[in-house]
Amino acid sequence: MTHDDGTTFFLVPTTRKQLCIAVVPGGAAGCTAGIGLAEDGVEFQLVDSDGLGQGDPTVVRGIVAAGAAGLEVASASGTHEAALVEGTFSISLSDVPTAVVVPMRDGSVRQVTIPAPPQP
Repeated sequence: MTHDDGTTFFLVPTTRKQLCIAVVPGGAAGCTAGIGLAEDGVEFQLVDSDGLGQGDPTVVRGIVAAGAAGLEVASASGTHEAALVEGTFSISLSDVPTAVVVPMRDGSVRQVTIPAPPQP
């Protein structure tokens, strides 16, 4: 699944009932048991080459549950809608994300608050 920004997601199920995710370019990879998908409707990661809020954009990327109708990322500058490509998303923000919001097809909304980064 390739996004407009050139990010490609590879999703591979395992025999241990996990889902492994590899993202290129960048080489980020990992596996999940799906607890976040089941409880929050989303599994995501933050990627920022110089640390959150230090100047370079912060990328929020991940996967959503099958019942997700969309995905938004909240930050100090507002709410930003992420394009879903076959259940995956990647969005770049100029400021620090504060929450990931997942509207579900059944009308419910799931939200994950992102804690503020620690101060140096």
